[in-house]
Amino acid sequence: MTEMQRRPTLMDVAQAAGVSRALVSIVMRGAPGAAETTRERVLTVARDLGYRPDSRARLLRSSRTRLLGVTFHGSAPFHAEIVDAVYAQAAERGYEVVLSAVGRSRSEARAIDGLLDFGSEALIVIAPSLGIRELERYSGRVPVVSLLRDDVGAFVDSISSDDRAGVRSGRTPDGPGALEYCPCRRWIGRLGRAAPGCFSARDDGPPA
Repeated sequence: MTEMQRRPTLMDVAQAAGVSRALVSIVMRGAPGAAETTRERVLTVARDLGYRPDSRARLLRSSRTRLLGVTFHGSAPFHAEIVDAVYAQAAERGYEVVLSAVGRSRSEARAIDGLLDFGSEALIVIAPSLGIRELERYSGRVPVVSLLRDDVGAFVDSISSDDRAGVRSGRTPDGPGALEYCPCRRWIGRLGRAAPGCFSARDDGPPA
């Protein structure tokens, strides 16, 4: 790997800014201990070098991945709208989203297993087809919420479109704008306070 291809490191930033590596770390973490002028200089150097903190290393140092796994069906156009809404709500709460598609050549179980292997802290399964026992088995490992299907057992949270609200608003449950009355954003918001596998199926998400 050439010097141009190598990813800039904290030490590169420290040398270019004329400060210690420890001080660069303080600045990048937003922690107190650096003068404002020094902080600005370090951030400017980091930006000029193209430095970006290694989120993988940060996650390895912590006990959480803050990854939200989502399964979806590639043949269902409305699923793209749901995924878009999940991205927006997850980002506001410091989560990253990992997608896993379900298709004719890829089973739902394989899609979910892939998300768990990747370290997902919780799962959103859109219109799941797995049986209740299989879904409950996954919920014993991480929090699971089912979108667009309610009959998922006692240990899997479920959220469905409000058909009556959709009719009143002039929208179909699977049409544009249906997520305006979908409470999945509340479930994501409360995810950090939920213990994996410990909640019952509710309309308003896992317990605080």
